[in-house]
Amino acid sequence: MSYATILVHVDVDGELGGRVQVAASLADRFHSDLIGAAAWMPKPAFAVEGVIIDPEPTDADYEEMRATLSVRGKDFRTAAGAGRREVEWRSSLEFPTEYIAREARAADLLVMGRDRKQYDPYRSTDAGALILRVGRPVLVVPPNVRTIDTKRVVVAWKDVREARRALLDALPFLHDAREVVLVEFCDADDRQKAQGRLKDVADYLARHRITTVTERSEEH
Repeated sequence: MSYATILVHVDVDGELGGRVQVAASLADRFHSDLIGAAAWMPKPAFAVEGVIIDPEPTDADYEEMRATLSVRGKDFRTAAGAGRREVEWRSSLEFPTEYIAREARAADLLVMGRDRKQYDPYRSTDAGALILRVGRPVLVVPPNVRTIDTKRVVVAWKDVREARRALLDALPFLHDAREVVLVEFCDADDRQKAQGRLKDVADYLARHRITTVTERSEEH
């Protein structure tokens, strides 16, 4: 199991962001196709007591926005580098969160940022909304992070559907790791059961040829 296609969200303006470098390095690691995507929703006219504050976008405004997204795509291709099986660019004039959530149908993994200081629903995505709607594994890259080291992976286990789904979605990373640590936090009187649950998870991973697993149950 691997990630055949990785989709990375690209901001409309500013630096491309470390997430593009992270996504490109993951595409190299997993021999994946790489898709960059950006969206920009034109703001509607805004008036207060009959006074127009922001006018309706003109045809020239739309053309300028499309040109900006096109340049962004060229910058993305340059930052992504050459030598991959496929590098693709997608863009649209619509709300970024809705656009990226829809385009994620083409990918196995979504890479995105989470800088809430610059959040603008017309120009950037809502990380929380995307995670709930996208239906794909999501790797959220903090600001100023350009590389990730996944050689040692810690799995915070809880015996619920979400943890099982996350473990399955992360199998390519776990295959690539030198060490996987399973940790469950439990009450003192539940420690034996917790160890049994972790053993089941470790056995599950072993059947997927992931054997470098350490199990730890920790009391609250």
